[in-house]
Amino acid sequence: MEAPSRSALFNALPLRLLTLRNRIAMAPMVQQTGLPDGTATEAAAVFYGARAQAGTGLIIVEATAVEPDARCWPGGLGAYLPQHREGLARIASAIRAGGACACLQLVHGGPQASPAVIGGPGWGPSAIPPNSNFPPPRELPRDALSDLQGRFVAAAEMAAEAGFQAVELHGAHGYLLDSFLSPNRNRRADDYGGSIENRLRMLEETVRRTRERLGERLLVGCRVSFFNHAHEGFGHDAFRTILAALERAGCDLLHISCDGWSRTWFDTGRTQGQLAKETVRIPVIVAGSLGDSREAERAVAEGHCDVAAIGRAMKSAPDWAARAHRRLVANRRTGDADPP
Repeated sequence: MEAPSRSALFNALPLRLLTLRNRIAMAPMVQQTGLPDGTATEAAAVFYGARAQAGTGLIIVEATAVEPDARCWPGGLGAYLPQHREGLARIASAIRAGGACACLQLVHGGPQASPAVIGGPGWGPSAIPPNSNFPPPRELPRDALSDLQGRFVAAAEMAAEAGFQAVELHGAHGYLLDSFLSPNRNRRADDYGGSIENRLRMLEETVRRTRERLGERLLVGCRVSFFNHAHEGFGHDAFRTILAALERAGCDLLHISCDGWSRTWFDTGRTQGQLAKETVRIPVIVAGSLGDSREAERAVAEGHCDVAAIGRAMKSAPDWAARAHRRLVANRRTGDADPP
């Protein structure tokens, strides 16, 4: 049988404000190329621009702090000081010049903020440390939560002014927004703790406020992860509740960080990507062991995701997307063997 001449990985994807040229995303990864004050350097623009020039459809720039106490590591980027705008604009310009969609991931480290960088413990929903590597965080008072949500909105506004076409709110991996979801780390007695509906309120409201303020200028995405909550009793119902709430709040793109895209969950025999696509109508991005382009193609073609996010493989190979095109499209047309 004749091999197909087109790969599902290279189909365009229409979104609310723009169209991705293909289904390949660069996953956000820490680079630590920023100046001490969080300003992005020219090296960051060159790094991301090279991946865009190679044909990547969506570039999600590394976790960028929304305020000084949000910083997680030395050399991280920021989006809260006036001088941050110029460096971010260089990155966005380099990405867009390469034909990719420029997306900035926004983060508050919360209980996982670096004490060495911020000068003390971080902030959390409760004074419970994430692990033995961090001191107990300071518990956020109820009247500070709206202001923190506003920091994400302000950072998203800076992203729009800098030329980014999308933002992604980091609600994964134990950082502030994710820590509110945790029944072990969120022991609040107010309306931001207790039930799953209350625990997701901080993330849901942050997405809604960002979309309401900037929805005409930016796509608003959200990254979540469930593998780090598996030991906390998260089941299929909680998974569905969280994703459905994010869609109602105005999320345009849902990004699921997995510990292996093909792993099945909740005794359903289906992957997180499949379960997400059964729950929401918005496009789903999946990250996790997709460095082989044939695996990425399979994930999209079989309905596990709409976009495959490539992490370490693209960090080490700027031309990952171009290589994937040769392997999955050009070589199939000519009948050539896979490139090395």
